[in-house]
Parts: sequence; C-alpha cells; structure tokens
Amino acid sequence: MRKKILFGLMILMSIFCLNNEGNCDELFNFFSSKCSERKCFSLVDTWKLKPIPGEIDRQMLSYDYDDSDWLSVEIPHQWQMLAQFENKYAGRMLYRYKFDFQPKPGKTYYLRFEGVFYKSNIWLNGWYLGRNEGYFAPFEFDITNHLREKNILVVEVICDYEKDLKHKKQIMGVFGQWDVINKHRNPGGIWLPVGIIETGKARFRHLWMGTLALEGENARVMLYGEMRSKVLKVAPYTIAVDFEPYNFKGKSYHFEFELKGEPGVNYFKKEFVLEKPALWWSWDRGEPNLYTVKISAYLKDEVQDTEVIVTGIRTIEIRCPLGRKKNCWQFYLNGKPIYIRGNNYAPSDVYLARTSKDTIEKDIKLMKESYYNMIRVHAHIDHPHLYYACDEAGIMVWQDFPLQWGYDKSILKQAKKQAMEMVWLLGSHPSVVIWNCHNEPFTSAKNFLFGDWNVKKLDPELKNVIKTLDPTRPVNLASGLLNKTDCHTYFGWYMFKVDDFPKLFQLFPKWTAFFTEFGAQAFPNYENAIKFMSPNLNQINWQELEEYYLLQKKIMDKYVPLQPGMDLKEYIIATQDYQARLLEYHIDQLRSRKYQQNWGCIAFLFNDSQPAITWSVVDWWRSPKKGYYAIKESFQPVYAMTRWKFAPYKPKQKIQLPIYLVNDY
Repeated sequence: MRKKILFGLMILMSIFCLNNEGNCDELFNFFSSKCSERKCFSLVDTWKLKPIPGEIDRQMLSYDYDDSDWLSVEIPHQWQMLAQFENKYAGRMLYRYKFDFQPKPGKTYYLRFEGVFYKSNIWLNGWYLGRNEGYFAPFEFDITNHLREKNILVVEVICDYEKDLKHKKQIMGVFGQWDVINKHRNPGGIWLPVGIIETGKARFRHLWMGTLALEGENARVMLYGEMRSKVLKVAPYTIAVDFEPYNFKGKSYHFEFELKGEPGVNYFKKEFVLEKPALWWSWDRGEPNLYTVKISAYLKDEVQDTEVIVTGIRTIEIRCPLGRKKNCWQFYLNGKPIYIRGNNYAPSDVYLARTSKDTIEKDIKLMKESYYNMIRVHAHIDHPHLYYACDEAGIMVWQDFPLQWGYDKSILKQAKKQAMEMVWLLGSHPSVVIWNCHNEPFTSAKNFLFGDWNVKKLDPELKNVIKTLDPTRPVNLASGLLNKTDCHTYFGWYMFKVDDFPKLFQLFPKWTAFFTEFGAQAFPNYENAIKFMSPNLNQINWQELEEYYLLQKKIMDKYVPLQPGMDLKEYIIATQDYQARLLEYHIDQLRSRKYQQNWGCIAFLFNDSQPAITWSVVDWWRSPKKGYYAIKESFQPVYAMTRWKFAPYKPKQKIQLPIYLVNDY
C-alpha cells in the first residue's frame, strides 16, 4: 500500500519532539491529531507496571518511590502480552513513567491517551487529573499547571473479567464475551500511544467531517467540532479550512468562518459547498479519492491550534426497492445502487497493541483479491490502521458499536457517551458507511423473540444518539433481529440442513433482504494447526481445543465426523471442504436473487484474532483456508452461478439447473 503522503508532509512541516527537538515518534504523530504546526512530546517508551489487588499506596504516586522491582514494558502494550500474565490476569494494574520536560511560557499542554482498556485513573506529580471509561476513544487533560522539570505520571488501569455474562458492565464488545476469543483472554492495558501536545490559546476536539448531499456536480459537506478557548474573555477566532487532494491530482478549496470564542468549550457545526469535487468510491465502482483537510484556529493572525483530517466526499443511503416498505436494504453509494459482498472482521489481534500496518495491509490485500466491497467490523472498534487502510483501498465498513449480547441496565449513560465518541473518532472516514448499535442483543430464546431491555430501551436510545449526531449515514438498530433488521442464519451448523436454506425465501421473505452472518467452523491449515495441537489425532487434547482454541466439537462431529483410519491432515481437509462448500452454496443462493429478494451478503468470518478453530477463512497467521478461495470464486463481480443442492447428487442422476449471471460493476 502506498505510503501516506501525510507522513512526508508532517515531517517536512517541522514536527519536533520537545525533549530533543527531533522527529516525534511516528506512531504518536499519526494518531494524535497529526502533529503539524505544533510541537508534541511522545511518551511511547519504557514504563513500569505492577498488579495492584488492593488500594493504591499514595507513596506510589511520588517521583522518589522505588519501583526498581516492578516489571518494565514498552508502551503501547496489553498486560497479557507478557508471558507471566497470558490467559491469567484481569483486574487492576498500576503504571509509572518518569520524564523530563521544559514547558514554555504562554503555551498550553495536554496529556493525551489514544486508547486504554478499559477504565483508567491518572495522576501527574501526585495531582489527580481524572478518570476515563471506554477502550477505543482518545482522551486528554490540560496539564499546563502541573508540569515540572522532573515528572512522574501514574496510571491505574482496570479491566475485569465479567462476572455475569447476561448483564455485562464493560462496553468492550467481543473483547468481553465471544465464541471467537477464549474466555481467559483479557485486553487490559495502554494499547495505543501516550503523549503531550503543545498548543496556543485554543484546542480543537472531536473534529469530524461528513457529506450531507450531492447537489448536481457539487457536494455539501459538514464540519462538526469543539474548540476550547483559554482566553479570559470572548475572543474573535478565525477558523480556516483547507482541502487538498490526498491521493489524486485535483482542485483545492479554502473556507474561513468567524467563531466568537467564549472562555471554555465552544461547539460549532458548519456547512460548505465544494464545486465539482472528486468523489470517494468503493474499488469496484470507481476511485477512492481522498482529501487532506487542515483546520486551523487563528487569533490575531497567529495559529493557536491545527488539526488534520483525511476524508473523502461521498453519500451513502439505504432505500426501499419497489415492492418493499419495511426492512429495506438496498445500498446507494453516491446515488448509485450497489450490491454488497463482504465478510465479518474479527479484531485484527486479540491484543490490538500488537496490530501492525503490515498485518492490516495483508488483510486488505486478501480482501480485495477475494472481491469484498465491504467488511463488517464485528462488535468492536479495531486499530486505527484498519480504517485508514479501508479509506485508501475503497473497501466500505459496516461499523458495529462494541456491544455483544446482554448488558446490565447500569451501562446506558456510559453507552450513550461512548456512542458519541465512536462518531467523533470514525465519522470522517468515508469507508465507514453504516453504524450498527448492537450485535445480537438477546440472551435467551424468549427475549430473542420478544425483546428485552437491550432491544427495547438500550438500542433505540443509542440509535437516536448516533442518528442525531451523524445525519450522513444510516443507523441499524441491532444486527441479527431477523424481520426487524439484517439476518443471521447458520444452516448446516447451528440449525437444520444446508439444503433447507432456500425455504427462507418462500416462508420468511422479510428475513432475506440482507445477511450478515452465515458459515461453519474449519481447522487452520495443517502447518499452523500443529503449532497448538498434537499432529497425532489419537493424542489431541479435545478439551483444551474447546476451552482455549474454541472448537465446537459436538457440532463439528455432527457435520464432519471423524472417519476410521483418518489422520489429522485428512481431517483438517474434510473440515475445510465442508466450510468451503457451505459458504459457496449460501452465496450462490443469495446472489442469484440479487435485487429481487436479496441486496447483500456478509459471511462469517474473515480472520482469527488468536490461534483458533473458528468460522474464519483466514487464520491468525494470515494463511487462507479453502473457504477463502470458495468466497473468492463466488464473489467475482461478474459471475455465472446456479442454485445447486448441497447434498451430494447420485451418480448418473440427470439434473436440470437454472443459470444466473450477475454483473456487480
């Protein structure tokens, strides 16, 4: 993937570290507001940490406290990445970090955390700065009055195992409970960079940009944000907004507006009309054109703060096709109908701090080679690398809010706050085309049919919060509610025979408009499977494979039974054959009904987050299974298919099958 032009621009635009007047850490620059025309100080370095089962000793907050016997770690990290904590530790961890600093008169300094799992309390030089809850959203504190030449930063991080899985209290989605991540994993830790940002009298927060409408050849876009002013009285700020082509050659745009900066937080929402902009398209419909948008706050002609957004101009809608009035799922990108082909995306790694650009680039390459035009980021928010990569690759993103199954009523206020943070964080990404409030918000057959507090109260409130904040995208109430929303179906795994699947289109046509889950488990390729299991079938610890590596053995035995004389290689091939045929069968049934009974299909699952035996078609080592190639064949944009029987035909049996041809271009 092409190296981001913005990196080069930032380096050329005098990006300095305060401690050595050199380049800031690249990772910190990239995620912390693109340090341009301001200075930043990276705290991505060696920290000390120690589990704290009880109350914190106040002496631990002091600079002179002896932490020589504490563990040393490189931030970013998550504590189970350390061998002594893997699959073992959850709860509370204390971090300490010493650093030197030389603050400048007249400047304002913010301590910024890009991501902490899950709750945190922060002290600087013994002064309590505050707390935060939520793993994916950046947060920061004004530390101007608390900095010294010698500083000690102390961070308490709290991330527990859930005690009641039907009433979870931490908003962590699949990291809190899932059948694709083992229950012993805990994501606690400071998983994204930490640093200090230097500004003038103003500080932007929660800036994001979206496209409201295409009006002929022009586009009407919206800039939303906050600006904190540290001037003691109302001050006339000039906000400059500059659009520059990012990955193509084209026209630039410049806008200015006045903002009467009250002391404290000022909110603004401005609309601009771009004449004949280059639009962002998915890769199969055009070019994913992107703009760099620079937003600067001026006071008396001096820049006080600058933010940089990389975004694209595009509209996205879901409309009702002719003949349907409810549960409509026809996507329109820039006013053009588009059939969705995709897969669910698990966390790029069970420990997101381990995710690299290289990992994401491999995933994007595999997705495009398999003709996906959309991925569903399943019940979590992933590493920031993923969203920038999807922007550049032209792959649309169905973005779930990190809610998975049942939650306690006490989370409502926090969930609404974090839903807003999700929009602020990801709203500028043109690849993100739909928000989803909750995955399968039920804990029993009864509340699956009739709904409970999650469906009746929590999800509608989240949908209202998101839709009010972001008028540029559709919002789905919850995934997997059948006739109410998109459909999850597991014919040939959790339910019925595979050949019963077409009956849905006859008996329950309201359920068939859009599928976001279907699939079956399969083992990784032999060379990777034996990294966590015996190569001898007779010596395999099946209980361990179920508890730690997620095999659903009873179901696998039903559909892919072990045959006498079979060895591990043959068994693995049999599981992969079954998964591949099942996926191809479902996709052919769906795509043959394109724009008649079905408007898109998203399989389950693309990738593994850990070594495992799951529904994935690409394992944790990024080796494709046979199911990957089955999807690749069935997702060809121009594709001939038939509606075939899954059960084997009899030898010499004469059959008559219809032929269908689709052209998704």
